[in-house]
Amino acid sequence: MRYAAATAERLRVPVRVVSGWFLEVVDGVVATTPGSPQYEKVKRRLHGSIDAALEPVIAAHPDVAFTAVVKQGKIVDIVLAEAQDARLLVLGTRGRGGIAGMLFGSVSRKVLQSARVPVAVLSHGA
Repeated sequence: MRYAAATAERLRVPVRVVSGWFLEVVDGVVATTPGSPQYEKVKRRLHGSIDAALEPVIAAHPDVAFTAVVKQGKIVDIVLAEAQDARLLVLGTRGRGGIAGMLFGSVSRKVLQSARVPVAVLSHGA
């Protein structure tokens, strides 16, 4: 997120942080029904993760506006839909090392193949 924030600061544009899930089991129930306790629990957890990750980034880039988007669905579809009006789409990898770390994951590959905006794929923590 640091790269996205620094780039946004230079371009004077906001940052939209996107997270999502496809299928997740909470309390023995698949969390796909909007408004259900399980669905809301997953959304709260993901928003909490985003908030925690953003805290030091916001402190370093106080002039950048950040918004968080959490949706249920296929992450590639979510990312592409949210990036339609973006000037740059920044994807973070999971940070796998070795040979796996040299290759793009399936989400990055699919986004790179379908995105209509420039894409930067960065290693974990960049």
